[in-house]
Amino acid sequence: MAHSSTHSARFRVAAALLLSSVLPVAADVLYSNLQDLSIPTNFDGVYIDIESGTNDTSGTTFDWDVNLFFGGIGVVNSTGFQPVRETAAGNSTLSNLAWGDTVNSSSTFDSSGDAGGSTDHLGDTFTAGQEGYIGFELTGGNYGWMRVVLDGSGSALVKDWAYDTSGSTGAIATGNVLQSGSTVTVDSSSGAFTLGSVVSGSNSLVKNGSGTTTLNATNTYTGTTTVSSGMLLVNGDNSAASGAVTVASGASLGGSGIIGGATTIQSGGFLAPGNSPGILTFSSALTLATGSFTNMEIAGTTRGTGYDGIDVGGALTYGGALTLTSNTLIGVGTYNLFDFTGDNASESGDFTSIILSGTAYASNAFIQNGDVWDAIVDNQTYTFSQVTGNLVVATTAVPEPETFALLGGLLALMYELGRRRRR
Repeated sequence: MAHSSTHSARFRVAAALLLSSVLPVAADVLYSNLQDLSIPTNFDGVYIDIESGTNDTSGTTFDWDVNLFFGGIGVVNSTGFQPVRETAAGNSTLSNLAWGDTVNSSSTFDSSGDAGGSTDHLGDTFTAGQEGYIGFELTGGNYGWMRVVLDGSGSALVKDWAYDTSGSTGAIATGNVLQSGSTVTVDSSSGAFTLGSVVSGSNSLVKNGSGTTTLNATNTYTGTTTVSSGMLLVNGDNSAASGAVTVASGASLGGSGIIGGATTIQSGGFLAPGNSPGILTFSSALTLATGSFTNMEIAGTTRGTGYDGIDVGGALTYGGALTLTSNTLIGVGTYNLFDFTGDNASESGDFTSIILSGTAYASNAFIQNGDVWDAIVDNQTYTFSQVTGNLVVATTAVPEPETFALLGGLLALMYELGRRRRR
């Protein structure tokens, strides 16, 4: 278990009510109500490690990032909302902020000396079932929040907790992650965030919003994944998330993790592996539909760190446009763009176009000859094979100066012989 004394992010704790009139921004990392944390009636508090999402309600763990209580001086049950203390399981004095105070990187309440901060929510007591928010500031001017619901008997449920490392001001948005029945919807309309919660069971995942949502956890849900808009980055091991994955027109899929379900990039959809760059692995099939776009970056010669790679454990179906982007002339060598060497792997289909892009190129197009695509740029040949998934870059053979001299002599001799014949 990681403790705050060993973290780079040490907390000064305060409380906040997030106002709807404040323009929200998304948290860098969000743990949602997929991981509801119950606080029992006889609680001492709940200890939460914000960076990892680890928590404990035993009351025996000290010096975590945040230790929040519901109660007064003696830390006894109360429906009053006085929730925050740091690193102290004792009877530190609680302090109240004014109603509506927002705690962020520019307006903070310093709970130095293990004193806590708290706020009443729309009155003197917390109404059963009503939500309240507590905020805290990290050292360095960053901040976060928790969303808590009391059940009316003195116990509580921590629904969400999150932290932000951007140093920006403003409240962190709620409603980024919603679960309705068996559908979990992540919405990055307010800005990019990482979902730290594990999605499991028969749930399905829907990505909405124009921004980016990153999945870092080891997810095991068996329902479908639909990327309707924006970018979904899969950086965790989702090999056990076996449902079909669909990327709609205008939406994008990327990351350096593992995707378990059969994946289809629909017409107008984008596949952009890596995190500039990286390797994205598909345990099952990958279908690049006609009209889809696959964008890969080449910035070096090492797979995964110098250039993007796509690993496919099932059937790979080529289709749509492939764009290879580099801001420098790609070096001579072999680049394994697509790897489908597993026992169940295969390839079929054709790209409709392959383009070299970036500041070193002028959208140079490849010419197709069966399963092989070729281009010549700046005395280099570029050959991509759909059969091997490799791009081979070689230097174009240029005649030596002696060859030019010999050729010139032969041409002169032929000219002289022609003149003699005409005489």
